[in-house]
Amino acid sequence: MPRYCENPGQALSYLQKVINNEQPAGNEPRKPYLIAAKILYIIPQQSNEETEAYLNRVHNQLIQTCN
Repeated sequence: MPRYCENPGQALSYLQKVINNEQPAGNEPRKPYLIAAKILYIIPQQSNEETEAYLNRVHNQLIQTCN
């Protein structure tokens, strides 16, 4: 998780795009999206968890991990 501590807000933004868009990167470089997508494996979204609740949970986990 340390790689996400440098800019957690940006990581969450990329993660939200990964969750909500079929092709989140569009014509942009894909690497930041791939890195953010790894959060889905580190902190899996629960089956009935809303996207906003999941992003809040990830944000809280990043705060705990990074501080």
